[in-house]
Amino acid sequence: MLPPQQQSEGLAGLSRGAVGVHADVASAPRFPQLRRLPALIIVLYLLLYIGLATSMPYGSYDAFVFWNQKARWLAYTGDFAFTFKTLPLEHQEYPPLLPIVSAVALRLFGDSTTVLIAVHGMFLMIGLLLLAQGRVWVLAVVGLILLNYAAWQYADVPLAVALLGGTVAFFTRRAVWVGVALGIGLLLKNEGLLIALIFMSVWSVALWLRERRLPMRALVTILPFMVAFGTWKLWMGDANDVVGASGLWERLTDWGRYQLIAGFMLTSTISFSTSALLFIGIGLWLDRIRLRWSVPLVAVMLIWGGYFMIYVITPHDIVFHFINSYERLLLHLVPSWVVALTWQRQPPAVPSA
Repeated sequence: MLPPQQQSEGLAGLSRGAVGVHADVASAPRFPQLRRLPALIIVLYLLLYIGLATSMPYGSYDAFVFWNQKARWLAYTGDFAFTFKTLPLEHQEYPPLLPIVSAVALRLFGDSTTVLIAVHGMFLMIGLLLLAQGRVWVLAVVGLILLNYAAWQYADVPLAVALLGGTVAFFTRRAVWVGVALGIGLLLKNEGLLIALIFMSVWSVALWLRERRLPMRALVTILPFMVAFGTWKLWMGDANDVVGASGLWERLTDWGRYQLIAGFMLTSTISFSTSALLFIGIGLWLDRIRLRWSVPLVAVMLIWGGYFMIYVITPHDIVFHFINSYERLLLHLVPSWVVALTWQRQPPAVPSA
């Protein structure tokens, strides 16, 4: 437990962060000669991505089975219903945005693995540009994590970038762009629904407690994406393989599962991406980062808790499910978590939502 003074400071920080916390005025850089360093890091990482991606042009297993195969069928046939309803592919209930974007690129530029590499490179570049809005060391360390996974061609890097975009938009007081970023995440993966609901709920509660109002611009912006997501699920008609299975109550009351999952999550978090969190911790310590509660930080922690509950209720073999998913779930959260911890710009005198 934190001392009472720190608890009150944390709650005050969360309330101040309820609307779009931090202004765009940052302190002057200590070393002006390093102003070009973020651009150099971005260029270097994109070059490294090209080398890594061309060495595995089809991505990893899920990329071919779930995402790229749908994109190619959609590009070849132009038949949306055939691609997502008739073809006997796995996990057809996954949101379709990434296959659609990839299919459009394939139709425009030709059938080539280079096109799909470029699509995922675009998401990587957006993520790096978002990270460049904060600390240089965050760009270097967290950007390397995104780079490491981008060549897999999964939807997890785009989803991580969507949450990161919402986090940066929140801190820079761009409420509409928070809705756009989280809405895009909704249409990338099923986890995007959990992310959007928790982020918007935390923001709404914090803002209501402080000013008795809601972040209406963000809510109105995300509404069409919610409608599109719901329409997609109704059209597909397939139950989610996690929440749609029987035996849910038995899994929820199996307390041994909670202990097992907690142990898995703790050890796997420590070893995430070749112990990247160790380097992040060193960066936080050297930068003398002081914990300041904010809506994105609380939201990320609650999303992590939501992922914990997904493992509790999963009907699949828990070890298999965990080994094949948890690393990518952490990828969704780590960039936004680090940015939320390290964003040091001052809150505006008059909040705006």
